Amino acid sequence: KPVPWPTLTNLLEHATTAERSILLVDDDPAFLGSLSEVLAAHGSEVLKADSLPQALEFVETKAPSIVVLDLRLHDIHPTDAVIAIKDVSPAVVLILYSGHPDTLDQTLAAIPSGWVHASLTKPFAPERLFELLDALTSR
Repeated sequence: KPVPWPTLTNLLEHATTAERSILLVDDDPAFLGSLSEVLAAHGSEVLKADSLPQALEFVETKAPSIVVLDLRLHDIHPTDAVIAIKDVSPAVVLILYSGHPDTLDQTLAAIPSGWVHASLTKPFAPERLFELLDALTSR
């Protein structure tokens, strides 16, 4: 606000020509790798970020339509991570997950209603994530 014209046209071109991509954000390399492999095998275009700064760069430059975010990222407060992503792309669909149910509950209570499409508690079955993603991509 104001948005530079080249940025806007690049985003519009990407939105109209690219498949809906999914950005996975997790600082656990093993989980990030295995979840991205499972999603890629399911037919999703997957981007991977192991930190919030890298995730924000992807959200800004690659414009994923869905962000699947682990709420425990290094020393970043979970609410701050959600707000940072929504600041860069208010329209991005967020799916949150954590191995700490209290963290999920506190984060959901602290952010505006409607910012998060769904939340998952680790460990979760990949099929549950597939259901959420399939429902979003069939819109």
